[in-house]
Amino acid sequence: MGATRFLILAAAVALCAASAAQQSSQQGQQGSHYSGGGMDATGCSDVCTHVLQCYGVTDQTQYGQCVQQCQAGSPDPQKNYDVTQLSCDDTKTWIEGQGQAPAGSGGAAPTAGGGATSCPGTVSILGSWGHGGGQMEELTFYANGRVAYRLSNIEAGTTEAAGTYTLACPSLTVNLTEGYWAGTNMNLQVLQRGIGGDGQNWGKCPDAGCF
Repeated sequence: MGATRFLILAAAVALCAASAAQQSSQQGQQGSHYSGGGMDATGCSDVCTHVLQCYGVTDQTQYGQCVQQCQAGSPDPQKNYDVTQLSCDDTKTWIEGQGQAPAGSGGAAPTAGGGATSCPGTVSILGSWGHGGGQMEELTFYANGRVAYRLSNIEAGTTEAAGTYTLACPSLTVNLTEGYWAGTNMNLQVLQRGIGGDGQNWGKCPDAGCF
């Protein structure tokens, strides 16, 4: 991994930690599962170890820089712990959502923010979800609160949009503000093994997407 790419990666860790800390101060701690164990109560060392392992980085200097940047961003230990529980695929989705525009956003970089990405006893919503039938729909959720949407059917072909989402367990609200479907809102529910809404069950897509 090049130096520039690593600095983006470390900054993304710090950015999400800082935004999560701000939200925690506004919303209060709810359902925390992080015990604060180990030498680093901030969780930065654990999250940096997890993230860098997912990217195949073993350099200790880069690890130290990652921890330093994370700790400088007023980190939220619970948020860092939650990230360490993600698969590497979902971790990369979380990281790359911090500084790259999601599909369908017209090239606009996502804004910093985000919030809850799972409900107790359910799966993380991060990544792509879809369902099919007469038409295919796909939603891709990023940890910074951004969401990308694609719809494909015979009449219109493939159309795209992007916006933000809010998870207030178990309700998941999607607000599309950019692209073809700007102004559309979707009211979904986070279930034990997936996402539901409007009589549809959304399943997790492969890494390459649902279609």
